[in-house]
Amino acid sequence: MSDSARRLGTDGTEPLSPPPTEGEDPLSSPRGSPLSLASRSSSPGCEDEERVAASRSPQGDRRAEHSEIAGGRKVSPLKDNLSPWEEWFIGKEAELRSRLQARIAEERRERKQKLSKEMVENAARELEKMQLQEKADIKYKEWLKKKRAEEAEKKKKEKEKEKEQEAELQEKRTRSEKIFKEWLRNSRNKPLPALNGYGFPHGKSTGSADRNLYPVPAYCNPIPWKPVHVPPPKEDNVLAVKKSKRPVSCQPHASLPMVISKPKSNPCIGSLCRKKL
Repeated sequence: MSDSARRLGTDGTEPLSPPPTEGEDPLSSPRGSPLSLASRSSSPGCEDEERVAASRSPQGDRRAEHSEIAGGRKVSPLKDNLSPWEEWFIGKEAELRSRLQARIAEERRERKQKLSKEMVENAARELEKMQLQEKADIKYKEWLKKKRAEEAEKKKKEKEKEKEQEAELQEKRTRSEKIFKEWLRNSRNKPLPALNGYGFPHGKSTGSADRNLYPVPAYCNPIPWKPVHVPPPKEDNVLAVKKSKRPVSCQPHASLPMVISKPKSNPCIGSLCRKKL
């Protein structure tokens, strides 16, 4: 038998003993004979003295438990009818029950530790989140303040620019009005232009229109036109000299110039005629 079968059960039963072997009396006990147990049970005063003495000794707890078990046997006589195998089975069940309870208690303790650890981690996480939120709020307020300052500066510059544009427009308007008044004052004293007949003689729309007449220009430049003398380049002069040295037979025939004549007697458009120079 194992040592666990010899220990006491959690429900206060008697320590388990191995089943009797062959040639051994099942009623015999290493602690004493049945007569000694009967003599002890017959004297209750001796039992009390033994319990007190056993409680003072190092093995008092164990002897007290034995005495309580013996008293329990008197109260519950059904346990006396159990066989050693049944007692061993009951003790084994009690041991398994105690192990199960210990394991449940250990799991409960681990669960509590895990829960407390999770709570601490959640609290730390929430604290970190709050700190990050506070930092974000501070940065957002700084950014918002800076943005509002930039918008105020931008609006101020826009107003100044609008004022400058209005001042420029007012100055242009004043200058335009001044120039217009001056032009109006000068236009009253300006002589009237000559009548433009547009092909009619003396500017009157009487008779037939003369298509050879041109309208009178509205403006004449008082400064006469003078051509600007530009000397020809040297290469052109050399080529002209070389061409002039060619024989007469090699020179091409000069083309007749085109001259437009406008006879005054003919009211139609001038005809083209060729004249030999």
